[in-house]
Amino acid sequence: MEEFAGYLFIIGGICMFFWGMKYFSSGVGSIVGSKGIFTKNKKPLKKGGYYLVGVVTTAIIQSSDATTILSMNMAKDKLVTKENALSIALGARLGTTITALIASLGKFQISPIILSISLAVSLLLPKERKLAKESLLGLGLFFGGLTILDFGVDMVNGSLQALFQGQSSFFLLFVMGLLITAIFQSSSAVTSVLAILTAANSIGIEKAIFVLLGATIGTTATPLLASIKMDSVSKYIAVTYVLMTFLIGVVGFIICRIFVKPIVGLLSIIPNTLQLAVFGIIYGFISSFCCLLLQTPLEKLFKGVLGKIKFCKNLFAKS
Repeated sequence: MEEFAGYLFIIGGICMFFWGMKYFSSGVGSIVGSKGIFTKNKKPLKKGGYYLVGVVTTAIIQSSDATTILSMNMAKDKLVTKENALSIALGARLGTTITALIASLGKFQISPIILSISLAVSLLLPKERKLAKESLLGLGLFFGGLTILDFGVDMVNGSLQALFQGQSSFFLLFVMGLLITAIFQSSSAVTSVLAILTAANSIGIEKAIFVLLGATIGTTATPLLASIKMDSVSKYIAVTYVLMTFLIGVVGFIICRIFVKPIVGLLSIIPNTLQLAVFGIIYGFISSFCCLLLQTPLEKLFKGVLGKIKFCKNLFAKS
């Protein structure tokens, strides 16, 4: 009975977590949009500047998908070039790793404090501060979901350990992370739950790494689906972003598969509650920055290869 209740807590925590992320992203995103942060700066940035825009925006609104789709819309409205929009999307890959770090901090018992403060301030704010109230409500629900999820994981820790210990194939764990993230359309949520499971020793860091690697590819499903009803520029950004992410993800899988023992050994010097989050940040930086450095040659490669395919010919014709 206790195990059944534990799984109910996990499901409830995940639902509240998603609900909180939705409110927080919506509220903060509206605040950012209403301030005209993107449109006020008429002076073009360098490629690295747009990359940082993606990092900071995603770290604030906690949704790489939202930032990527925003960059696609900006390119469609000719606020930025498609190359710079792609740089923003690459920066979003690093910015989204902050969510797992926040989730890991839940083990330090800060989640109930932030939950209480956020909800209290949200209730005290006047009705005129609708967006701020919505953002704080989302933040409170976000950490409330983490608290409930953490409680549920502790209750069923034994069965979760048995479940993941039975899975020894790193490739299957990689595919699992890809598929789960593609279905739920949120790498932030999946990696946050994974960080909590790792902190509770429900899944070993060695296996969690490969689930995370798959999740970084699975999250590209959202902008790809969103681009279906958008113009050719947005489709180009979405397809190129997916190809870059898939390519670097496969390379990352191969490298981590070869050097998994040394990687785990290096991570062991920090508390286990932070190991996955730290790996996610380091991998997010290296993978996204490598894509940024190789952005131009990769775009030319994709154009040269896919431009010859009938289905993709129009997409890359004017690239």
